[in-house]
Amino acid sequence: MLTPEQIIIIGIAASALTFVLRALATYGNIHLGRFLANVLLFIVSLGLTVFFTHPVLPPISTDISAWIMAVVALISPLVAFASLIYNMLYDQVVVPLWARIAKK
Repeated sequence: MLTPEQIIIIGIAASALTFVLRALATYGNIHLGRFLANVLLFIVSLGLTVFFTHPVLPPISTDISAWIMAVVALISPLVAFASLIYNMLYDQVVVPLWARIAKK
């Protein structure tokens, strides 16, 4: 569950991303493809997830397979949380941006 503070931070990040992408398209004549925009959004989503959750890697043990399983168990919910943030950012950044580009 997202807290109101996290939703505000996601909104600020969406506004900043929209501004940067629009400035790149307008002034720099740089148009990111849909794939690159999605990759950028997911990287930002993962960064916000790490910022919100502060995950700590498990200590490396002699049993490497147990350590790998512990890392996978740590990363799985982080990717799910990042996907939630990605969907919010996608609705606020990519959909309006592509609608504006399509109108031109």
